[in-house]
Amino acid sequence: MMCSRIVAALLICGATLFSGASANASALQAPGGTSTPTTGATDLPARVQASSRAALDWLAAQQDADGSWSPSGVEAVSSGLDAAGHAPVAVASIAALAFMAGGSTPDRGPHGAHLAKTIDWLVAHCELQPGSPRYGWISRPGDLVSRMHGHGLATLALAQAWSMSKKSERGARIERALRAAVDLLTQTQGVEGGWWYEPVRAAQHESSLTICAVQALRGARDAGIAVDAKVIDRALSYVRRTRREDGAFLYAIGDKQASVALTAASIATLQSAGAYSSAEVRAGHDWLTRALALRGTPDAPEAATLVVCPHYERLYLSQALWQLEDGHAHAAWRERDLPRLLAQQERDGRFRDRRFGDVYATAMEVLVVLVADGVLPVFQR
Repeated sequence: MMCSRIVAALLICGATLFSGASANASALQAPGGTSTPTTGATDLPARVQASSRAALDWLAAQQDADGSWSPSGVEAVSSGLDAAGHAPVAVASIAALAFMAGGSTPDRGPHGAHLAKTIDWLVAHCELQPGSPRYGWISRPGDLVSRMHGHGLATLALAQAWSMSKKSERGARIERALRAAVDLLTQTQGVEGGWWYEPVRAAQHESSLTICAVQALRGARDAGIAVDAKVIDRALSYVRRTRREDGAFLYAIGDKQASVALTAASIATLQSAGAYSSAEVRAGHDWLTRALALRGTPDAPEAATLVVCPHYERLYLSQALWQLEDGHAHAAWRERDLPRLLAQQERDGRFRDRRFGDVYATAMEVLVVLVADGVLPVFQR
């Protein structure tokens, strides 16, 4: 019943998820110089593969010699709670995850060499000086945007990479950094069970940071790193306490702002912990159903229309639908909305984002379209 309502809502909301599609991206220039049409779903699997290959090729071509990426397409620059601009650690981590989702492992696969450089760059930017108050913190001097989001994403990327290369020399270096990064997350969990932007145990807390930390800890645990179960339990309790009575999830405990993105991310996090049919997950999916059905109509509440980071929303919506026990909702979403997403892709393979840049957008959309492939361990059911 819940799945059928979600399918109906996805079909109703349709184009409203992609109102910002680029007008000049009417076709994808696939490898070999051929053009892939952007309408119709009968050839969707082939078009998804062509899209991800072109996007990954573009990411590889933009990579700097040290394994990171320079700003590309960033127009907004700020820092603080409403940060925007280039986020080197977060962007490199998402790109590494995209390469792995595309089938590469460090030094193997179509983009293995590029992935290896990025993993080495992340390891090199992990604080491993004994006695340092920031021991395990993954950061780059001058990066005022990534912060705890970047650390969580980097920890997840290292966990996924280590699970693929444990016995190599690189694997030993990854393991040392990964264990330190996990220890830092353990030590900086806040009094409410969530995390804040800086690597300290704070009274402040925020849901998207907590979700990022939980996914990183889950990835590390699944890879074989010991993670304190109490830390994960307290974090999941935090996520549950951000739920409103109507099923939506909030920006933080005690906050008033909810959104489709935060609700989908919270659901995906609870599902990843095994709570596939819990009351919170069911209520969250019911709210998503209503919100998506109303999006684009005069009756839509603010939480249904608020889209701050469309790439983030799509990634977690895809994960939340993919983790449903019945696969019809995710299949309906793919058939209806992936063609609209592919229409936003530029001919050179990139996706655009003025807030955090084209590398960020491109890597995120690779993850969106490849969730169902299940190559990345964290996406596996």
